[in-house]
Amino acid sequence: VTEVEMQSKATGEPVKLEYRMFTRDGRMIWVRDEATVARDENGNSFLSLGFIFDITERKLAEEQASRRADEFAMLYDTAHHLAQSQGDLKSVLQVIGNRAASLLGSSAAGFYLYDAAHGYLNLAVRVGNMFPPGIVRLKIGQGASGMAAQNRTTLIVDDYATWEHRSD
Repeated sequence: VTEVEMQSKATGEPVKLEYRMFTRDGRMIWVRDEATVARDENGNSFLSLGFIFDITERKLAEEQASRRADEFAMLYDTAHHLAQSQGDLKSVLQVIGNRAASLLGSSAAGFYLYDAAHGYLNLAVRVGNMFPPGIVRLKIGQGASGMAAQNRTTLIVDDYATWEHRSD
C-alpha cells in the first residue's frame, strides 16, 4: 500500500487499491481505497484526497460465488464420471469419494457399506492414506465411520491420528 501511495505522489496517478485491514475492535474487513494527489502550481504534491470504502460484504459474496462455481464445476464433473461408470458401485463410490475429499479440502475419504446380515461396516472404497491397511471391517460405533453410522449423522474429524475414538 505504501509503495503504491508513494508511486502515486511521484507520478500523479490516482490510487485504487483493495486490501484487508483490522478495525479498532479487532475485526478484519475488506476496503477499497481510492485517492488522488493534489498539486500546487509548481507540480509539488501538497495534499492527498481520498476515500476508503468498506467492501467486506461484496468480497464475501465474491468468495462465496467463487466457491459455488467450483462446487458446481466439481458436481458437473462428478455427474460426467458417474455416467461413464455404467452403474459399477465401486467406481461410483470412488468418484464420489475423490470429489468429496477435494470439496472438503481433505487428503482422504472412504466409504463403508453396511452388511446387515452380519452387522458390520465393510470398507468399499478408500481415497488417500487415512485408513490403516488392515482395517476393512468395523462394528457399528467403532471408529469415525462406525460412530457416524450408529448416530446416523455426519462426523468430521480434523486429525484422526490424535482422535481419542479412532479405530486401530
